Amino acid sequence: MLLERGGCYNRGKDLNWKSFRDLGWVAAMGKPGGGRNDVDPRFISLFSVFNMTFPAEESLYQIYNSILLGHVQPFVKEVQELVPQITKMTMQLYRQALSFHNIYSPTGGLVM
Repeated sequence: MLLERGGCYNRGKDLNWKSFRDLGWVAAMGKPGGGRNDVDPRFISLFSVFNMTFPAEESLYQIYNSILLGHVQPFVKEVQELVPQITKMTMQLYRQALSFHNIYSPTGGLVM
């Protein structure tokens, strides 16, 4: 009711209408699954919806490698030459951590 009508009723004895103006709403959500529920389409219809797919691994490598290269410019050439290896190892570590998180729940049980 707050999003659709711009206000809500005060829960007091008189049920006075409280109007809200000049507010902006921003929301973010992941795909259903893994403890996340589906969202009612009537609620989603109140927003402008943008869908962003996760970038490909090659794109992520380019992004992170470029950022790290920029940060190590003041260092000696030997350190700068290690940047591609550091980026690859970091991405590999992230993949392993992500696959571990998807397999095991915080309580130690297997997640399906």
